[in-house]
Amino acid sequence: MQNRHSLLWLAFAFLTSGLNAQTTYLPLWSKEGWLLDRMEIKAQKDNDLNLSAVKPYMRKAYVAVADSFRQMAEAGNTPAFLTKNDLYNLNRLQANSSEYSKYSPENFPEWKSKRPLGKGFLETRGNVLEVNQPNFYLSVNPAISVYQGMESDYDDPLYFRSFGATVRGLIGKRIGFQALATANTESGPVQFRQFVQNNAAVPGANSFDKKDNSTVSYADLRGSVTWNVTKYINMQFGRDQQFIGNGYRSLFLGNFSAPHTFLKFNTRIWKLNYTNLYMQLSPTPDADINKGFFKKYTSMHHLSVNVTKWLTVGGFEAIVFGRENHYDYSYLLPVIFLRSIEQQNGSPDNANLGIDFKANVLKKVQVYGQLMLDEFKKDELVCFPTNSGFHQQARPF
Repeated sequence: MQNRHSLLWLAFAFLTSGLNAQTTYLPLWSKEGWLLDRMEIKAQKDNDLNLSAVKPYMRKAYVAVADSFRQMAEAGNTPAFLTKNDLYNLNRLQANSSEYSKYSPENFPEWKSKRPLGKGFLETRGNVLEVNQPNFYLSVNPAISVYQGMESDYDDPLYFRSFGATVRGLIGKRIGFQALATANTESGPVQFRQFVQNNAAVPGANSFDKKDNSTVSYADLRGSVTWNVTKYINMQFGRDQQFIGNGYRSLFLGNFSAPHTFLKFNTRIWKLNYTNLYMQLSPTPDADINKGFFKKYTSMHHLSVNVTKWLTVGGFEAIVFGRENHYDYSYLLPVIFLRSIEQQNGSPDNANLGIDFKANVLKKVQVYGQLMLDEFKKDELVCFPTNSGFHQQARPF
């Protein structure tokens, strides 16, 4: 029982310590996220946009960015780098997240639906159901994704079908919540089928049912609650995917794995963005097996710093460890240098260290890179020649 409730206990302890206005999060790899990535490159020197290595994005922070662009446009100072399509998409971001915007559907008739079905139903273009009261906000929308294709030298069609719903809301402007539930059926290309066959797992999914040699079905259930510990520190507890890095892939933390239980602290102040992420990991269960699985845990830290208005550098560290029936609380240290704790524990765990950078150049190009060392040990890097070849010099890290 202890390993199931460790993160929940910690989250409750912080929740009862104090509450402020909070934020929900944009879905990972949403259209709004791609828009913000584009704005970051074109604006080049926007401090809020540049601190974007940790995803999903905080909805409140980036709606404020969209509001600032609108304010400049209304004052006749539309930034030269914004096209009509950019302004349209920024308006869409505000309309779909109006609970955080300084503006409202009352100010912009284009945010309202031309054919509402009743109080709250299709009143705005952003949500099918929307309740917006002083102390309560709720939006409910369908989550549907369908596509189909073909593959050479393969007779069966390739397809992905996902049907479900997404919910998000605010309670008293203090607690935010969001959830996604979908039922999915997928028949992927050859690399997808080979991965399922070789690993008895579906990328990005937990348990699954295999209908035939090429088709799988699975449920995708995600959700979280958020609140602010202080004005500058946001806290999120739930089950979802996370991403740390720049670009579509990352050496640090990608979204290839299934949703997992996590506790995240995000501190944003001045030119700094600091993330503490604690996760509980488990192997994908085989559909024919009904038993418990040995858990693993991860503690991660990532610090981003805007060195200049166009250059951001970051530092990353992570410890992956397994303990029988409990979480190792020594890894809850909220500051960097987990490697020293792991060494004091006898170095039984997997330690990762990394650095990254990102540069916005000429408002047209973004250059980024990462370097990660998996289980970095100095004695395995320092060698000297001997009569029999190379001998590793035994030096502690």
